[in-house]
Amino acid sequence: MKTIKLLLALVIINLAPQAVADEWNSQEGLLKPYEKDAYGPGVNSDATGQPFKWQTQDGKTISPIIDVEPDAYGPGIGMDEYGRPVRPKRWP
Repeated sequence: MKTIKLLLALVIINLAPQAVADEWNSQEGLLKPYEKDAYGPGVNSDATGQPFKWQTQDGKTISPIIDVEPDAYGPGIGMDEYGRPVRPKRWP
């Protein structure tokens, strides 16, 4: 039984980074231009009115006081003021 739990834990640990990478690489389909703080601090809007927040690759939401430069690293990949790549994530 202990061996099964250990194997299950190893499988989960090995699959978790791939799940994060797949989500990070998926396109959200948000259209430009973006409107900053359209729905309140940190909740932005795309051209169709879809609310979104900027999120880092590890899933952390960017603080509303941090400036983001959209498309700095390519289409759909912005850059926060610390140089981290960020992507729009639909909200809620």
